Amino acid sequence: MSLVRRVVSDLSDETIQDLKDMAVETGTAFENISDYATIAGALGLAEKDIAKFARTMVDLNVASGGAFSGEEGAKGIAVFLKQLNLGIDQAENFGSAIAVIGD
Repeated sequence: MSLVRRVVSDLSDETIQDLKDMAVETGTAFENISDYATIAGALGLAEKDIAKFARTMVDLNVASGGAFSGEEGAKGIAVFLKQLNLGIDQAENFGSAIAVIGD
């Protein structure tokens, strides 16, 4: 989590708790969620969007059978979304579309 704090220097305790709660709720390793949050911060996402990005990545990872796990998965999706000029809300829709395709 210290890397996330270094990337996003003013990350609130509330956001950190949201990330920890997400790990418990989804059964996803906190290390993976931390990787997602670190990528989100490095890309310059606002703090309010970091947990959303991490959740979208968790959902994509589940929908893809693990194809988007960890830091490499987050980087790949982040680059793809950035090339399409999609914001965090569209990223959530993208994740939902991948889940439907996966089914």
